[in-house]
Amino acid sequence: MSDTEESMSTEEIAKVVSALKQLKMKPKADSAEDFLSWMSSAVQEKKIKEEVVSTDTAFASSRPAKSLPPSQFPKNPFFSGDSKNDATYEVWRYEVECLYNESYSPDVIHQAIWRLLKGEASRLVMHLGPGARITSIIQKLDSIYDKVAEKEDILSEFYSARQREDEECAVYDTLMLSPRMHTNVHERRVSRKREKEKLRQRTVECKRRRHELKKLKSSHISTSEIKEGTTYESGVGMSCADDVIEEIPDCTPASKPVSVPTHTDSNLLYFDLETTGLDTSAEITQLARIFEEETFNRYVLPKSPISAKATAVTGLHVASGQLFYQQTKVNSVDIQTCLTEFNIWLNIFPNPILVCHNGKVFDSVILMRSVMQYPESGLKSTIAGFVDSLHVFREILPEQHSYKLQTLVQDTMGLAFNAHSALEDVKALQYLVIHHKVSYEIMLKHSFGVDFIISSIESKS
Repeated sequence: MSDTEESMSTEEIAKVVSALKQLKMKPKADSAEDFLSWMSSAVQEKKIKEEVVSTDTAFASSRPAKSLPPSQFPKNPFFSGDSKNDATYEVWRYEVECLYNESYSPDVIHQAIWRLLKGEASRLVMHLGPGARITSIIQKLDSIYDKVAEKEDILSEFYSARQREDEECAVYDTLMLSPRMHTNVHERRVSRKREKEKLRQRTVECKRRRHELKKLKSSHISTSEIKEGTTYESGVGMSCADDVIEEIPDCTPASKPVSVPTHTDSNLLYFDLETTGLDTSAEITQLARIFEEETFNRYVLPKSPISAKATAVTGLHVASGQLFYQQTKVNSVDIQTCLTEFNIWLNIFPNPILVCHNGKVFDSVILMRSVMQYPESGLKSTIAGFVDSLHVFREILPEQHSYKLQTLVQDTMGLAFNAHSALEDVKALQYLVIHHKVSYEIMLKHSFGVDFIISSIESKS
């Protein structure tokens, strides 16, 4: 050691040891020479570090600032989060995202974000520090100002059974099924059906049919009120003066059909009707009858509209107050005139029995309903009874698969005719009875009187 080093007192050495402890430095030396060597190397390292720091500081001071001239700075809208004059957060965020697609560096974008924020929004990101990354700033602002889904939208999404694009059905994939394909096919089918229905509802025919149904409904309501009285008005229940029914009356048993009495001079006349509808409340549009070669045929102009199904079957329709068959206008009369003329024609034959196919449940019911509405026609006392030829052929042709008139003529006679025209139907029915040589006794076996039909009508009204 040198003289200076040898003259160090015990107190000085204690200070050196204390300084090393404060610096948390443990000398790596076993002797005085090693300690001096370690001290000189530590001093040298400290000088090198100071030179590096001074060099970096000088270099940093010589670099240009990370900024642009005011004329070149992005002119984006300001956002404060608490001013109505500023842009919304969605617009401001979109403008910031657009900077990435332009030729601006990350440093410029970072400066733009800091300069375009003010007010409450600026104070929120100040806590992140000036060195905060762009993603950290955006995430912080998103958590405060970004759009939050409404409660109804969240619940709707949660309870919706819709499969999103990012969802898969592993079970269907495992089973090699494709519910998406079938769903799309069904959706296209339903959409086409819906579009066709929309187009159909815009047609003149559909609008006319809606108008007819509306009138028919109004007519039914008026008819019900005539039968039952007023069904709906203010205080209708309070003004009811009907007597209180204390006992339930005994039910009236349905009448049974009684065969027409046998008369030697009775005549079987075949008749058929075409109507405005397919139920027994329909009106007559055509009445035809035949006896041997003598025929009676009348077209009737109905008061109620003819249904589309009835027009499709019979070809009869009303246009401009006139009755047409297909596209041809026909001479028509009112129902009272038709019944009166029919009665005059029937009076030529003593004890006329009207034969009709499926007449017990349809033709005879509609005819007698009209006769009851117009009793002055005199038909009630003229008609001796009815025969339902449907039941006749069920007895004589038990193996027949269908008993429609058109099918019977086709299967048993090999002939075709213009079905659902009243005149053609009665001609075919008479020819069918003659062809099978049906006896008079079998015909009367399936007969029934006028009173049976009237009682059936009254029991249902």
